Amino acid sequence: MIVSPAVLLYDADNNPIFKSCGDSFQQSHSAIPMLVRKDDDTYCMPVLDSNFALKVSGSPPVPPPATTPFGLYAPRLGTSDPLVVGGTEDSDSEAIGNGEKFYLQQLVPGAEGDPSDKGSKVEIYWVTGAGEVEHLLTRRYVQARSISYLYPNWHTTRDGTSMVGDGTYTKIRIRRTRMGGGSPEIDVELYGYLE
Repeated sequence: MIVSPAVLLYDADNNPIFKSCGDSFQQSHSAIPMLVRKDDDTYCMPVLDSNFALKVSGSPPVPPPATTPFGLYAPRLGTSDPLVVGGTEDSDSEAIGNGEKFYLQQLVPGAEGDPSDKGSKVEIYWVTGAGEVEHLLTRRYVQARSISYLYPNWHTTRDGTSMVGDGTYTKIRIRRTRMGGGSPEIDVELYGYLE
């Protein structure tokens, strides 16, 4: 099995298992005792969840001083249905004021489902112009769980469009799409800030 980690890993004798984040390592053992070196040069054992996936925790992102926290939730309480019928989509949007620059910090999508179905899709768009041109910011596929994705203060879309509001047409849009049958709940929380 080839593993390419996003963190530097060390064995129990403080020998690096990977020399850099891009290096690969051919695993020749069924298990490797390892430690993770923290920023302060101390070491700790990685924590695994019940599925033996690496558990990662940390503080939620905080907007910088002198900015305005921004949150958008889909569905909005009392305004739309959390259920999305199979093969259909549902969208929620929030306008962005003139001159305000939007930064994405965290996305938390979640959906009902089971391993036998096709799951759900959540997309975040920056919308511009009277014709509502959609610029994709991120897309996530979810099934039977909620996962938190952290972003490094993104302020441009995938096509390079800067997310600065014009006060008239610009908005952030959350689109929830059911890929398979049924009508499960699909919930999304989006956090960021305006500068």
